Amino acid sequence: MGFQMSTVLNHTPETVFAWLADLEKLPEWEPSFAEVRREGEGPVRAGAVYWCRRNQPTKTETTMVVTEYEPLKKLVIESDWAGFLK
Repeated sequence: MGFQMSTVLNHTPETVFAWLADLEKLPEWEPSFAEVRREGEGPVRAGAVYWCRRNQPTKTETTMVVTEYEPLKKLVIESDWAGFLK
């Protein structure tokens, strides 16, 4: 499944990409997420694992894995979601 969204932001691409790649901030801009925590430490990279709790479409806990990461170019996340997202 692919997802794409666009908007105009008054920030540099570096600032925006760093903010979006900080998955622990996901609940700040995606209301279906209640909480996201990184398992382990260090910078975002391929193989990084995040635990998350969602409120929508159903209440569930799962993990997300960063499968591809190129700073300022690409962030790919995979997860097994409950509900309509897979």
